[in-house]
Amino acid sequence: MSQIQISLVYNRKNKINKNEELLIQICCYQNGKRTYFSTGQLYLIKL
Repeated sequence: MSQIQISLVYNRKNKINKNEELLIQICCYQNGKRTYFSTGQLYLIKL
């Protein structure tokens, strides 16, 4: 078994709502397969 690589991904689908909030997801990668888990929260960004 190989190790699981975990990283945070923000704005993966390049969609920002009208309140300038975006979604943050957790990306897990192992053996050539990638899975995304949602944090279920929207975060405010400052431009």
